[in-house]
Amino acid sequence: MAISEQAIDAALKRGQDLAKVEHRAIGARLDAARSRLVIEFDNGVEMSTPISLLLPQLADIDKQKLVDVRIEGGGYDLYWPELDEGLFIPDLCANMTYGRLAA
Repeated sequence: MAISEQAIDAALKRGQDLAKVEHRAIGARLDAARSRLVIEFDNGVEMSTPISLLLPQLADIDKQKLVDVRIEGGGYDLYWPELDEGLFIPDLCANMTYGRLAA
């Protein structure tokens, strides 16, 4: 099934509209002393979360392996290349607020 130009244009417009209200990550770092991941957003907000609230498979990882964290996906994803693990930042924000990641 081919996607119409109209559908593509509508999707691009939705993306542009969301970009006006959804902030994207521009930086991330591990605060090993406090066992927290710190994320900086394009609006100046900085949020941190305990490592224990990240993906379960990261809970018992040596903290040094979490140091190399990258922002990908246009500011919506965290990626740890050494571990080949990633996390969708909106899910992480929901977890920080509501205490669980989306399934």
